[in-house]
Amino acid sequence: MTSRLLQLHAKSDLIDRPTLCRWMRVVIDHCRRGVAQGQNPFAAAVYAADGKQLSLEFNEVRRTGRPSHHAEVMAIDKACLAIGGFELRDGDWLVTSGEPCPMCAATAASVGIRHIAFGAAKETIEIAGYGQLGSGCEKIFPFFGREANIIGGIEEDDCAKLLVENPAPRSPSPKRSERG
Repeated sequence: MTSRLLQLHAKSDLIDRPTLCRWMRVVIDHCRRGVAQGQNPFAAAVYAADGKQLSLEFNEVRRTGRPSHHAEVMAIDKACLAIGGFELRDGDWLVTSGEPCPMCAATAASVGIRHIAFGAAKETIEIAGYGQLGSGCEKIFPFFGREANIIGGIEEDDCAKLLVENPAPRSPSPKRSERG
């Protein structure tokens, strides 16, 4: 699979790559649990700068029938509940198995998340049949007047494998009208 390593506004002194990989492996394991329950192959966590896990969620769109129940949005919601506020701290990280879609990136930006690590890039997500609107998550943050430290390709092979092995279900073709 082709990969684009995305690293924007990155500061080398934030969180080291081995730590991001360790966090991502936790997310991947949780993603597998979600897939085993019939959910789409996405999971996300929010970590504080000190390494404390604030939340860990998998996508629940299929179970709930709610299109906003992406793993990232749910992880951000739970992290906000954990800290008792609507604005996450400057050093908090969103770690997600796939590059956040525009909705998830907007949610992250709106609560002040400035650090995102993801596994599979939008191109892989699109190949697996999950829409991304052709937009990378980095394009969302300027709308909120924020910069972001976005690092892609963390444990990318394992994240991509989950997507490729669990593609988006195909919608049944529309039925033709009996009148036609």
